Amino acid sequence: MTDVPSSGNDPHHLGPSLDGKTLVGGGLLSLLKTQDTAFYFDTTNPYRPAFLKSNRAIFSSIADEIRAKPGGGFYITYMGSAVGTSPGRLVETDANFNIIHEWPEDPASLLNILGEQFSPHGLSIDWERKLILTSDFVEPVTILKPTLGIRRANTLRLWNLDTKAIISTITIPNVSLPTPLQAKRTIRTDRPTCRAAASKMLSSSPATPRVRPSPLLSISARSGSSTPCARTETASRVLLSCCSTWVPRPATPRPSSKPPVPISQASSSQRSHH
Repeated sequence: MTDVPSSGNDPHHLGPSLDGKTLVGGGLLSLLKTQDTAFYFDTTNPYRPAFLKSNRAIFSSIADEIRAKPGGGFYITYMGSAVGTSPGRLVETDANFNIIHEWPEDPASLLNILGEQFSPHGLSIDWERKLILTSDFVEPVTILKPTLGIRRANTLRLWNLDTKAIISTITIPNVSLPTPLQAKRTIRTDRPTCRAAASKMLSSSPATPRVRPSPLLSISARSGSSTPCARTETASRVLLSCCSTWVPRPATPRPSSKPPVPISQASSSQRSHH
């Protein structure tokens, strides 16, 4: 176990060098504190790893997948720009783990990633055929601030390994991109303003409402609704303002570990006490 000189990085993926002597890890949330994103460790003795260095790119952030280069160094997908928006980059380091490129750099490929969402996440390299394949996932800032509406992608990009130029953009067909985010809601209907908001949401919601005992009403609604009861605050959990509340699931009674006492034995026991 070893420390790094910063906190709040949220360690994400790890990638070893081909000789197993170096390990690199990405900090998923390092950009929130404008600090280094990639952390390098000496793992010559895997039982006593030692921190070597850290760095960050100029144009990109949100380090994700890692692949080691045969001659030393790494390729790392960075999902977002320096501020977490699109486009991200494919970052390359040298054998001393210095960032030497943030691909793509050729004009045609730059126009490609500026023309549509580029959030490289997955990374696969075919060293023999000289090809790189990256998969776009999500624009990071929309996860960090989901009220913007989470923007997911459905594209793969094929690269020339030698030139790092994007030679093809592949769109995956029939992919559902849920924007805005769907969420289960529970809205109080014991207040007049909330009853009006609930009625409005029910009339505009495509989902069939599932009624619970009054004064609570559970519905499925879009987080992009303009009503004050339907505002999304975080990606992992939808927090509702105004008149909304969460209904906890009732606890299931745990079965008793003691076997039931037969009635005849219980009555005889009571008689003996008397």
